[in-house]
Amino acid sequence: MVFLPENLKPFSSQEKEKNILEKLSRELLNYNLFQFRANARYNSAQIMKLFVDAAISNKSTENRSKTGNYPSADDALLHIKDKTTIENIERMMRTFVSRRTIKLIQRRFPSIKVVIAFDFTPEAFYGDKNCEYVTGYEPKDGTYYCFKFFTVALVVNGIRFLLFAYPVYRGDDKIALINKALEFLNAYWIKPDLVLLDREFYETDVFALFREKRINFLMPAKQDSHFERVLKECKGLPAVFQAYEISNSDKESEWIDLVIIEDNEHEEKKIYGYVTNIPVSEYRNEVLLLSDLYKQRWGIETAHRVHDQFRIKTSCKEGNVRYFFFVISMLLYNFWVYINLLMNDFNIENFEIKITVDEIKDELIDFFRNNLVVLPLKIAM
Repeated sequence: MVFLPENLKPFSSQEKEKNILEKLSRELLNYNLFQFRANARYNSAQIMKLFVDAAISNKSTENRSKTGNYPSADDALLHIKDKTTIENIERMMRTFVSRRTIKLIQRRFPSIKVVIAFDFTPEAFYGDKNCEYVTGYEPKDGTYYCFKFFTVALVVNGIRFLLFAYPVYRGDDKIALINKALEFLNAYWIKPDLVLLDREFYETDVFALFREKRINFLMPAKQDSHFERVLKECKGLPAVFQAYEISNSDKESEWIDLVIIEDNEHEEKKIYGYVTNIPVSEYRNEVLLLSDLYKQRWGIETAHRVHDQFRIKTSCKEGNVRYFFFVISMLLYNFWVYINLLMNDFNIENFEIKITVDEIKDELIDFFRNNLVVLPLKIAM
């Protein structure tokens, strides 16, 4: 993370970017996600301020409701639980992931292939496993269960801009999720040249879908017994095995390319691989290019780690509330990326973080806490 000395603080001389950040914040604050009766005790801005403050502070709504002139956390959660749906939260997300922003990214970095990353992001859950949206995952932090979100990001030279997020039901079909993502990208006139995937997508149906859609993908290979058998056949590394067969329990098969690479840059030798449908001619003479491509998946300052700094801490069991909290953190993370893009010139080789997460949080806190609305008294819910 880059920490700028006081005399180089970007907002001291970049009032335009500060004004843009305030404009985005105001639009988020005034977004009409919640419907209230005319005599309601709270309005939507008061509810939204509490949630955004919790995200900026990386605290719970209970913590923030005690520190400012906010609705109580219980009342706020009751409102969002009863007055929001997955569909209108998704609509809010689409409102703030605008074509204008995507065009800015593409303008900043012209003539670059469109690289998209698909991921699953888990949030550990310790309650009733039968709760809606709770799904199983590998043991971590003392639990086998989590809320999980499918994310789609535009990845360009160290920049990762989150385009889309959607909650994952237990047993959700990955094909349905990928098609939903491609439908979203198509609506924004984005045609991926390459999709970066993690091993959770390692399925014959997924490979078949990308073949049928004629979209190139890149994914780490599973180092199972099949991989080990192929590795033993290698006469030298790196090696490319075309028509590597992947089968499922229904005995259906897909054939893709397996690339095995030996990493000699560290003290311990490491052997790993990728599966892909990228034409071999594009990397045969420079196989390590695949590793460079895949490293982009983590994006600016390791995107998920930065995204986590805008998380609202909660133990809430409602799927729509957890999705709303995830989208709020996603949008605030995107504000940070967007402002850094504005503050860079058009030279792709010299992109720098001009404003840190801590600095943008300070600006957001100043805006939201200085624009509080006094709660009306003696008005019914």
